[in-house]
Amino acid sequence: YAIQCYNQNFPNIKNYGDVRQGKGGVNETMNRLKDVVEESKAAIYENSSYLFFIFAPAKTKAFNNELTAIETAEKIRRVLDDHNRLLKQKIEFGMSAHFGTMVARQGINGLKFMSLGNFISTAKKLASLSDGEVFLSNEIRNRTATDVKTEKHSEQDLEYHTLVEIRNREKSQKFIREFMSKMEKEEKESN
Repeated sequence: YAIQCYNQNFPNIKNYGDVRQGKGGVNETMNRLKDVVEESKAAIYENSSYLFFIFAPAKTKAFNNELTAIETAEKIRRVLDDHNRLLKQKIEFGMSAHFGTMVARQGINGLKFMSLGNFISTAKKLASLSDGEVFLSNEIRNRTATDVKTEKHSEQDLEYHTLVEIRNREKSQKFIREFMSKMEKEEKESN
């Protein structure tokens, strides 16, 4: 067993009973969600109306999974929004991404884990408050502050952030390189 820090996405399917019946294209949408999560190498765990996507280093083979967890949450939100826009059977959902500690081990039958502290309860609370947005806990937002743009909120003695945008680092780095090159060129020309 290893005690490590983990990132987790918690979609909360608010009309779980209706969705569980699989009518109106729901099964296809849920399969698309599964594909998105498996592509990011997260473990999937289902508990009542909550789906847990666990980005454990033992499973992902990476230690910095925070941005991947947020990007996956955004992809999931888009899949669910597309479903709700195009199909009659709506999926009411809330989603959160949180960072915390748990004990985990990758086994033959999948990831075995036990959360420590209020890791799962905080993420569940945030997902329950969300109404189709991606909410980020302070812990995961602080670890990705340069990569995401958020709006800060406070409710029920809980501070959280709504995801506004995932910044494109490659685009920013290209701009900086071009700007620096231009400045060097202008400096050479002025000498």
